[in-house]
Amino acid sequence: MLKTVKELGMPFYEKNWMHGNLYINFQIIFPDKFEKSQIELLNKVLIAQTTLPIKEDTKEFYQLSDYNINDENTHYSGGKIERI
Repeated sequence: MLKTVKELGMPFYEKNWMHGNLYINFQIIFPDKFEKSQIELLNKVLIAQTTLPIKEDTKEFYQLSDYNINDENTHYSGGKIERI
């Protein structure tokens, strides 16, 4: 699953205030079956994750959208061409 976060990617060359898009490729592989010990461990980890305190100043929210080829920054070729 390919997702996009607009304007959170690498900065443009010589325009470091402008950023390209960040593309995240999620590859999730689910096992066909679990052993009982794995299920217990997984439950323990997931429960622990939901109870961790989160500092208010560390929260950041970004909008993920489905990848769309039309959203690519094709107008900017990136890099600088050196002529010798």
